[in-house]
Amino acid sequence: MSCACATSHCDSIVLHRTYRVLLSFIVGLFLIPHVVRAKDRVVVQPPDKASPLIIAGDVVDYTSKTLSLHINDQLPIRTFPSDQVIAVEVVQTDPHREGVRLSNMGAIDEATGQFTQALEDEPRDWVKREIMGWLVRCAMRHPDRATAGIRFLQITQNEQSAREWPLIPLVWDSAELSTSLRQQARQWLTGDDDVARLLGASCLLLDTAYADVTRSTLRRLARSGDPMIASLATAQLWRLSLTSGVSRDELARWQSGIQSMPSVVRAGPYFVLGRALSQESEYDQAAAAFLWLPTVFRENETLTSQATVNAGAALMRLGRIDEARSLWKEVTEQAGWSLAAAEARSLLDQTTPPKDARTDG
Repeated sequence: MSCACATSHCDSIVLHRTYRVLLSFIVGLFLIPHVVRAKDRVVVQPPDKASPLIIAGDVVDYTSKTLSLHINDQLPIRTFPSDQVIAVEVVQTDPHREGVRLSNMGAIDEATGQFTQALEDEPRDWVKREIMGWLVRCAMRHPDRATAGIRFLQITQNEQSAREWPLIPLVWDSAELSTSLRQQARQWLTGDDDVARLLGASCLLLDTAYADVTRSTLRRLARSGDPMIASLATAQLWRLSLTSGVSRDELARWQSGIQSMPSVVRAGPYFVLGRALSQESEYDQAAAAFLWLPTVFRENETLTSQATVNAGAALMRLGRIDEARSLWKEVTEQAGWSLAAAEARSLLDQTTPPKDARTDG
């Protein structure tokens, strides 16, 4: 069964641990007993209630804006703002459940096959989008950003306000891009879909051959009436400032701007903010910016694992070695498949105290 969980921000390592305890409690709520029920279950926190409500019914639709729930034929369909939804337990097909299990085990090729079958079996559009989100994650684990982008576009073409926006495979770091991805990005950039153009411009932004077209495309998208597209295009343009340095005033504008963005797309902007703060030697603030991802905006697991490594590097600069190593170890344990995990293992090796020092301690 699948749970979508929301929580509040914490920008310290202590609160990071508290978040994980809260998340475990919410997941545990649905895993005991571990059986498939005939009805979906939704946990919501209305502003006029002291405690969350657990409501059984059939989820009719679930987007980044609202959740619609059919409780029974005697009552009208109830609609809740998505920011009031704490968790959702949805009745799944066998391939859907098996795909989630295999993905959590790291068997990505097998999980991809199960999710592909689940798409054929699943009649509900909003659950199909959730399954496609899993396929995006699987592609990113290979890593295959081109396939991830194609799958993500299938989601937004079905529903522009989909909950899967956190999974959009934009480029936020300085990693090298494959030839096949560059070819796909050129197709996206010249297409007629704004989300595709955003993906294409993101991939080719630092390619000098496409500098003019990518920047003009992102500036136009930053004026889009769609807050998801506008926010992400704006933050993608921030990447250009990383090559020349970012002033304190500019950093302040970025921090303020992120707070006005839809919460579902804040992970990438916080990642760029963390990179800029690190470059300006503001390591305490950089760690806090990076830690937004593993504590709150963790849906994009590839970006989250890299942000966690970067947070550890910032803490290392502050002499907080044990905290840094704790974060790196977490990445190796929870995202061992990722490139970030390889970096984390190297950093752990570099910071392991000599045997004699460990014995003396």
